[in-house]
Order: sequence, then C-alpha cells, then structure tokens
Amino acid sequence: MLLQAAHFYDYDGDGDLDLYVSSGGSEYQPNHKAYQDRLYKNDGKGNFTKTNALPKIDQSTASVISLDYDGDGDLDLFVGGRLIPGNYGHKPKSYLLRNDQSKYKDVSESQSELFDQLGMITDIKSSDINSDGKEEIIVAGEWMPILVLAYDKKGLHDVTSDFGLDKRSGWWNTVEIADVDGDGDQDIIGGNLGHNIKYKASESEPFTLYVDDFDNNGTNDVYLGYYQDGVCYPVRGRQCSSQQMPFISEKYESYSDFGLASIDKILDDKVSSSTNILKADLFASTVFINEGGRFSTKELPSEAQISPVYGIAVDDFDKDGNTDIFLAGNMYNREVETVRSDAGKGYMVTLDNTGKFKVVSTTKTGISADKDVRAIELIKGSGTNLMAIANNNAPMQFYSY
Repeated sequence: MLLQAAHFYDYDGDGDLDLYVSSGGSEYQPNHKAYQDRLYKNDGKGNFTKTNALPKIDQSTASVISLDYDGDGDLDLFVGGRLIPGNYGHKPKSYLLRNDQSKYKDVSESQSELFDQLGMITDIKSSDINSDGKEEIIVAGEWMPILVLAYDKKGLHDVTSDFGLDKRSGWWNTVEIADVDGDGDQDIIGGNLGHNIKYKASESEPFTLYVDDFDNNGTNDVYLGYYQDGVCYPVRGRQCSSQQMPFISEKYESYSDFGLASIDKILDDKVSSSTNILKADLFASTVFINEGGRFSTKELPSEAQISPVYGIAVDDFDKDGNTDIFLAGNMYNREVETVRSDAGKGYMVTLDNTGKFKVVSTTKTGISADKDVRAIELIKGSGTNLMAIANNNAPMQFYSY
C-alpha cells in the first residue's frame, strides 16, 4: 500500500494539527479495504491516534485539501481519486466530505455529479484566483486540463472555461498557486512531463490514449497513439501490441503492414461509444499567468523541461523582491522501451520585469535535487527556513535558506 498524500489540518477545532493520510496504489482490486483513507487525531502533544471519523473510501486516492465549503466554521475535505486499479484511463470517484461535529459524511453525490467525472487527480489546491473573496479549487491530473471548480448554494461547478484553462491538457503531476509576476493576483504553476522524452504532444498532434476491452477478454486494454504528419499511429510495435491484443497479429501478418497502419485502421470496429479516448496536447511545465481572471499560457524555459516536475516550491529565496520558483522531478520507474528520466537537478526560475524567465543553475543555488524527487515543501521558522525534498527510495534532503 502506498501513502499518496499526508495533510495536516485542525479537523476538530482544538487548536492543534491532525493528520489525514490518503491510501493509493494499484496492487489491490478496486474497492479493496486497503484503499481506506485514515484520519489521526493529535492530542496536542504530538501523539496521533487513529479515529473512526471517516466514511467508507474505497478508491485509490492521492491528494486532499481541507476547506470550509459550506461556511459553517469547520473544515471539510476534498479528496481526489487517483485511478481505478486495473482500469487505467477510466475516471475514479473523488469525494467531498462534510464535517458534521468532527464526523465526516460523504456528500459528493448530493453536491455535484462532477465527483465521478473529474479524472485521474494528482494534486489539489485552493485559492481566490479571481479576487471575488471566495476560494476556488484548482485540480491537476493526467490527461486533463488544470481544472477550476467553484461553489455556490447549488453545489460544485466546473468553471474552467471561464478562466480560459480548458484548452490545454497535460500529464500534470503537481500544481502550485503564487503571484509569479508580482501584479497582485494569483497565477498557476503546473508541473508536467517535460520535453526530454520520446513522447511529444501539441495542439495539432496530441498524444492520445484509447481505453477499452478491445479483445473482449474481460480486461482493460490501454493503447497509446502518437501523431505523425496528421496521422495517429500506435506507440507500441506489432509484437507488444499482439501480446496485449492477439487479434492484431491475425489482422497484420507482417511487420511492414502493421508499420503502415494507423490506430484507426488497427482498432477499426473495436472502437465504440464505450471507448474512452483521452488526449494530452501540452507536456511542458507551465506558468499560467492571471490577466484579470483569464489565464494565458507561458511555458517554462528549456532548462525546466529536462525532466518531469513533481515538486514545486515558491518564495523570494534571494530576497530581491521577485517571486522565485524552484522545480524538481525525475522518474526512475519507466518501462524498458523508455529510459528513465534522471537528468533533472532542480532549477530556480524567476519571471523578470520584462516578462522573460531567468534561470539560476544548481551551481549557484547550491541545491542538488538529482534523485527521484516526488515532493518539495518549505518549512518556515522565526530564523532559518528549510526546503525539504522528498525522494522515492532515497533519504530526504534538507536545505536551509
């Protein structure tokens, strides 16, 4: 079982921080009890005891935020569904948990049908991005735009298009909110796959995913496609494709015939109304600049695209009055055909007064985030501040500033 997210907040209003832990992964069957999230109560002395305050949560989850969505003075929870084990590409359920006197109730269905439609969520933040006095919910995930959700008396609504963010889909790993350009409103920073990989994506030629039981054997088939000269071809070759779906070797007896075939011809009559087709047209880690409630897209410089970004930290690190962004990532656990992404060292990026990004190298920052980075957090104290970098299968790193 993987611990996907740990969120400290005061769930019972007693002045100390309690701990919510989301349970993720894909090693168990869907709806397994091992996917139950957990809530631990703090006794005020740093001792945590597991509570029975949560309802049944049987999805693989990976992100959570606390917010008072109903305005009653206590903290409710928005929990993001990560994936359906064995059914990658299908949308898991996400949850809205209402705090009723320190006991949580799942009110997802009564608040919005969106909770079954949001997608494979990797990160959630909340911020007042349109300066209306109410916080919006910003949601990142795979094969989807960065979503913006808003509440009113009728429930939760998808207002992504109102902010101009509905056009670009990516493999978003993490999202951060900050005033990057110093104009007083909140911008959005999205950590994406990057450009240093064989997969490419653009608005005219998106990277594409077809999901269905194409060979009718009772299991989920995931088939990736890339575009070349306006035609979508399979990422996997004839041998790998046939191992997954045996009808392909029968349909294409030679490698040359298969090599000339588009995905439309390969899948042909296998695609139906039940087929889930997902597209990503932006792999660049990106800053979305807030221009009075509408966002423009500004891709980060090439140095920040050298690896996937899983951790983002924002502060004025050098105390020059400008917002600095530190990004780091890598991905060691790749399939055999795709070498691991391990070129990232971590980069500091600042948007200068001319609207151009300035990159500070690791030799100047002194930070070497060269491992399989999964998260970055800042710990601020009365004197020295710390940057904590969490690495997969390696010790954490701490830097003071």
